[in-house]
Amino acid sequence: MFWKKAKSERTLFTYEGDCRRDAYRVRPSQAAPLKIFIGGEPVDLVDLSAGGFACLCGAGPGATIDVRMELPGEKQTVQARAEVLALTSQGVCHAQFVDLDRAMTETIHHFVLQVQKEELQRKRDEKLKKFRAWESGRRNQA
Repeated sequence: MFWKKAKSERTLFTYEGDCRRDAYRVRPSQAAPLKIFIGGEPVDLVDLSAGGFACLCGAGPGATIDVRMELPGEKQTVQARAEVLALTSQGVCHAQFVDLDRAMTETIHHFVLQVQKEELQRKRDEKLKKFRAWESGRRNQA
């Protein structure tokens, strides 16, 4: 008399892609560019995540490089090894950290989170400023 209904398994969201990134990336601001040091030489950082970075270093794919970064607002200097995965025609070197210890990973995560918060706050401030300008113009019309 009572029948069990078959369980229907529905998938709400799926994502299939070839993205290999496991961590959020941030780009340094034009006002405060970040420098990293590779083999003691300063190079411009293009982006950074806890998994790796992109910079203008010119090292070829497969190379292992020693990296040092002093991230603004962080007490600890990040020192790590990285493997170069690719070099673009524009000279941008994409590298992945190798055997990054927990403390260094946490330092980078914290820095990335702070940059994200600052970017979100900046966007909110811009929207609020536009809204207030619109609202002021609307009041003046009435």
